[in-house]
Order: sequence, then C-alpha cells, then structure tokens
Amino acid sequence: QTGGDPMGGAKWVRRSLRKLYGLYDVGRNRGAVGGGVSADTAEFAVDCLARWWNNIGRGAYPHADHLLLADGGGSNGHRSRLFKRELQRWADRTGMAVTVGHYPRGASKWYPVEHRLFSQVSKNWAAVPLRSVDTMLACLRGTGTATGLTVDAWLMDKIYPTRLKVGNAEMKALNLRRHETCPDWNYTFQPRPDPPSSDRQSAELFLHSPLDGLGTGRRKSRQAESPRARAAVFRRSGAEPTPASGPVQPASGRQSPVETGRNAKGPPS
Repeated sequence: QTGGDPMGGAKWVRRSLRKLYGLYDVGRNRGAVGGGVSADTAEFAVDCLARWWNNIGRGAYPHADHLLLADGGGSNGHRSRLFKRELQRWADRTGMAVTVGHYPRGASKWYPVEHRLFSQVSKNWAAVPLRSVDTMLACLRGTGTATGLTVDAWLMDKIYPTRLKVGNAEMKALNLRRHETCPDWNYTFQPRPDPPSSDRQSAELFLHSPLDGLGTGRRKSRQAESPRARAAVFRRSGAEPTPASGPVQPASGRQSPVETGRNAKGPPS
C-alpha cells in the first residue's frame, strides 16, 4: 500500500516491515499484498506488480496483452519519473502494453482497493498482536469475505535505494502516449522493440534478481506460521481454514485488459 497505513498501530511489525503495497483484481475479487523491508519507492511498487503478474496474473489471464492500472499517489504518483521508467521496463520485459489511470485527489472513497481489500484486512487482524512478519502474513492470507474475497501475501526482502534520479534523456526514450483526457493522469506504455542498452541490462538483471527468489521466503514464512495463530485468524474472519497455498485457477471470460487497483492517497484518474 502506498499513502495509507493499513497496519494501524502495529509497531511490532514495523521494526522489520517498512511498507505494504496492495493490488486488487476487480473482476476476480482477489487481492495481493507485498510487504517490504526497505523504502517505499517506485521500484518497490513495480516489483510488487511484477511479482503479482508472475505468480498470479499470468496464470489467471494467459491471453492478456494489455494491463490497466487504476493508480494513486506517493511512490507511484503521476509525477514520479522513476515509476514511469520502471513501468516501461516492465512493459519491455513482458511485451505487454500498460495503461495507467491515476485517481484525482479526494477520490479515495471510490477506490476499490480501500473498501474491498484493506478494509477487510483491518477487520481481520483487529486486536491481533502483530509481533512477527509471519503472523502478519497469516492475517493477510486469512482475510476473506462472504462474497469470495481471497488475499495472497508475500515478503519482499530486496533493499531499494532512495533518491534515484531519472534524466530527461531517459524520459524521452520512453514509449509513452498520453491520452487526450487528463494527459498527466492517463497514459499508456507500449513495449519498445529496441530498448536502450541500459534498460536491456536491467531486464537481464531482473531475471536473476532477488524478486524471483522470493517464493522461497513465502514458503518459509508459511511453514513458520503458528497453527494457533492461523486458527485465530480464520475464526476472526469467519472463513473456513484453507491450505496456505494452491495452484492458480484460470479465470473464465474476458481475458484482456486486466484491471487492478492499487492503494494510494494522492493524484490518480
């Protein structure tokens, strides 16, 4: 999550977990939350998106060629050059077009990720002492509703540098088309057939980055979850205990574009 703070007063977890970043698939009523141990940066935001796509989105939407993001402010705001550069690199890696629509200020009451995902997370871990990352992940994964909401959660243990600058030359190299309506808030990235050498090197590094190895961290954390803690989580949510992990079920119906919502309090469209 960017902007807001669904962790409330969970100071125990904050000592090791710095930020949560959430994505909500509107069509499938499925949420995903990445917990970072580093700074809230645009690279962290896009890595969470990439993790969601690699683990969930690609299996749910195998024929998708266009991703639609309803976005917010903060590290993934409409003014962030780094966010645009990282999204362009992700589009180059996947070959997918990415359209971003930033919500305007004051529009958070219409933001699905706030009311359909993080509100339920807050209810599920209310009064639960979040004394460890494993307990927090168990609470996130145990969140559910009678309408079928499910939540995936993982730990992002990569350290992200802050205060990175993106120069004018890099911005000119982006394959970015701004829309006629609110062009600062609505724009589309198309994959570049021949990205700059620096971006090609970044794509090669991405294939071997800690992001790909974070699945092991997720399995370890799930194994470490206390059965008593998990039972308490499911009792609070009113859901029936389910296996901690399982295969991704392909979604039926229309495959593209995929619409996801990410939390933030700031400009979007």
